Amino acid sequence: MTIVLIGNLVRSPEIEVASAALPSPLERTAQIRTLGRIALGRSFRVLWLSQSISYLGSQVTVVALPLTAVLVLRAGPFEMGVLLALARLPYLLIGLPAGALVDRMSRRTLLFATNVSLALTLTVIPVANSGGWLSLRLLLVIVTVWGALVVVFELSYLSFVPEVIDRADLTRAQGLTEVSQSLGQLGGPAIAGWFVTAVSAPAAIGVDIVTYVFAAIAVLAVANPQVSPRAERSEAFVAGIRRSARAVFKQPVLRAVTLGNATFVFWFSAYTALSVLFLVDDLGASPTVVGLIVAASSVGGLIGAAVAPRVGEHFGTGQVMTAALVAGGFGIAVLPLAGLLSGVAAAIGAALAQAIVWFGFQVFNVQQVPFRYVLNPSELHGRVNAMIRTVSWGAAPAGALLSGVLGETIGLGPTLTICGIGAASAAGWIVIGPARHVQHVADLAPTVRLSG
Repeated sequence: MTIVLIGNLVRSPEIEVASAALPSPLERTAQIRTLGRIALGRSFRVLWLSQSISYLGSQVTVVALPLTAVLVLRAGPFEMGVLLALARLPYLLIGLPAGALVDRMSRRTLLFATNVSLALTLTVIPVANSGGWLSLRLLLVIVTVWGALVVVFELSYLSFVPEVIDRADLTRAQGLTEVSQSLGQLGGPAIAGWFVTAVSAPAAIGVDIVTYVFAAIAVLAVANPQVSPRAERSEAFVAGIRRSARAVFKQPVLRAVTLGNATFVFWFSAYTALSVLFLVDDLGASPTVVGLIVAASSVGGLIGAAVAPRVGEHFGTGQVMTAALVAGGFGIAVLPLAGLLSGVAAAIGAALAQAIVWFGFQVFNVQQVPFRYVLNPSELHGRVNAMIRTVSWGAAPAGALLSGVLGETIGLGPTLTICGIGAASAAGWIVIGPARHVQHVADLAPTVRLSG
């Protein structure tokens, strides 16, 4: 996944976590259960299905966009690093304001608007290519705009699901989301490889454009319940940021999970910036083979997302997160070994290595996302998601640029090995902190007062 464009979930008057005058957690859970019986079935299915189809289209772009840079515009390691850096830069620049926006507007409206905008933005690529005016500079601008829209989309989606799901089902719901993403990773790259070979890399992006339009239409069929409080519009922006920072960093468990996620994402982004270039340059893979390798490697992500909830319940969330981060880093570190092979053996080796990466990453994601919901009230979900995304993905541009520089100086293979070691080190945040003792996320309770 060279340009990771992954896409993820709704509200009511202000809550104090420590206020006895407001409903207890059990009462709030009962309210959500009542809503779930009314709206969860159809609304969640429509939301999940539409975004699953959209994610399938995005996985076509995950292959077609970097192949556009490599095959059409002849980008090298440094240019690929810059490309991914610009895709992730919006997390750092607009992540926190976007979180405040999500806490003040209808998340369903934002999902509709961002899906439409994403479709329009990507349309520029095939149009510009057919007109002969597509350039690397224009592609960098498109990727930056696209990245900004993805930030708003992801924060809206991530904050939408907890309003229609019982907190006890959050891990299972996240598992379903990760399964659909893994299925998209399985089918999307193969479709992309075929389309790139049959037409061109820029034209293949048209698949993603169609799925964004479909997702936008489907979102209109999703109920928009108001269960939890929305942020007060009068609340100062800086005060809101301070509140979300306390929510993330003053709760020891959530702080450890966030820093572990940020460390892994830094090195994961460094790896993704060069992975397609490694397959094309060092393994000599054609666009079709690149698509098949990425698709086959996604089997690991599918398996990881499918087994993660049950594995977490059996072995404990903290232990599973630790093992998952180490496994993901190991897969990145051994990917260069595929370069010692040739032909079909090299392709299989690369697919297996990347399958391990995605297995670990998906198992970790299924375990870590519910922490932010269980430990915080719903009116903070937009800003808490924004804070976590800013910390985690805000470092991604630096990781991508670092790998681009290292790739130019010491080569792609050694750079990927370094990325793997760095990614595995993310497990240290879990091991040295209280997160390693967590057995079940749903049993946690907020540990700090978040008001003020």
